[in-house]
Amino acid sequence: MLQGLGAGAVLPVGQAVLAQAAGPKRLPKVMAAMGLPAMVGPVLGPVLGGILVSDLSWRWIFYVNVPVCLAAVALSLRGMPSARVPGRSKLDWLGVALLSPGCAVIVYALAETGTYGGFGNAHVLTPLIIGAVLLAAFTVRALRSATPLVDLRLLATRSFGSASGAIFAAGLVMFGLVGILPLYYQVARGYSPQHAGLLLMPMGIAMGLSMIFGSRLSARVAPRTIALAGLACAAAGALLFTQLTPGTSNLVLAAAQVLSGIGLGAMLIPIMTAAYTGLRREAIPRASSSIRIMQQLGGSFGSAALYIIVQRQLTEHAHTTAGLAAAFGGTFWWVLAFIGVTLVPAMFLPGRARQGAA
Repeated sequence: MLQGLGAGAVLPVGQAVLAQAAGPKRLPKVMAAMGLPAMVGPVLGPVLGGILVSDLSWRWIFYVNVPVCLAAVALSLRGMPSARVPGRSKLDWLGVALLSPGCAVIVYALAETGTYGGFGNAHVLTPLIIGAVLLAAFTVRALRSATPLVDLRLLATRSFGSASGAIFAAGLVMFGLVGILPLYYQVARGYSPQHAGLLLMPMGIAMGLSMIFGSRLSARVAPRTIALAGLACAAAGALLFTQLTPGTSNLVLAAAQVLSGIGLGAMLIPIMTAAYTGLRREAIPRASSSIRIMQQLGGSFGSAALYIIVQRQLTEHAHTTAGLAAAFGGTFWWVLAFIGVTLVPAMFLPGRARQGAA
C-alpha cells in the first residue's frame, strides 16, 4: 500500500508537468518519453526480477527500489517546478477513500472466485457488493465535487472519453498478457524465473521501439488509424498464442510477443495524446491523473480476470504437457476477447491527425 500510494502519484504529476511544458505540438514525443519506462517496465521487470530471485533473494525485489527512489527524490528537488500550476487543486481525500478500497475489494472478489468456484459464494458476493456500492458512491461524489479525484465530467469530451475507455481496455490486455506469459513459461515449459524473464525480452524491446515510432507517426496519422492498426497487430500475436502445443517453438512464441509488443506500443501513444485533444490547459492535471488511474484499473482487473481464467483452465485440463499447453492456449482466447473490447472505444478516437503538428 505504501509503495502504491507513492508510486501512483509520480506518473500523473510528471505527465501533467511535461504535458503543460511541451504544448500540443511536442505532446506525442513527450508522451513517448514519459510512457516508455512506464509501459516497458512491466515487461522488462520480470527479466530483472528473475535474475534477482534466482541469484540473490526475493527481498532484493524490494531493496532494488531504494536507490532508484533516492535518485528520483534528488532529481525532483533539482528539476521539478515549485510554482503552482493551472488546474492544481487539493487532493480529494473522500474520493480516494471511496475509489481505492472499492476497486481493491472488487479485484479481491474476482480473485476469490477461483477458490470458491464462482460468484455464488458469500466470500465472493460480499466484497463484490461492497465494492460496487463504494464505486457508486465515488461516482456521485465525483459528479458533485468541484475538484474530484477523477473528473468524470471530462468523459463528456469525445476524445478524452474514448481515450479513457481505450486505455482501460488496453490495460486489460497488456498487464494481463504480461502476467500470464511468465506463468506459461514456468508452469507449462518448466523454465526457471530467470529464464522465463529473459524470454519476455522480445515483447519489451518491440513495445519500446514501437512507442518511439508511434510518437513520430502520430504527428501525421490520425490516432484512430494508428490504434486500429496496433490492435490488429496485437490480435495477430494473441491468435498465435491461442495455438499453443507442447511442440510450439520459442521462435514462434518470440514472434507472437513481437507482434503483441508492436501492436500495444503503437496504440498507446496516440491514445494518450488523444486524451488531451480539445481540453483546456487548466484541465490537463486532472486529465493526467484520470487517464493513469484508468490504465492502472484496467491492468488490475485484467490481471485478476486472467489469473482466474488460467486457474480454471488448469483445473479442467490434465497436468500433462499437452493439457498445460491447452490450458494456457484457452486463456489466450480471452486476451483476444479483451483486444476486441478495446476495439470499441478505439473506433471513437479522433479520425484526423492533429492540426499544426510538428
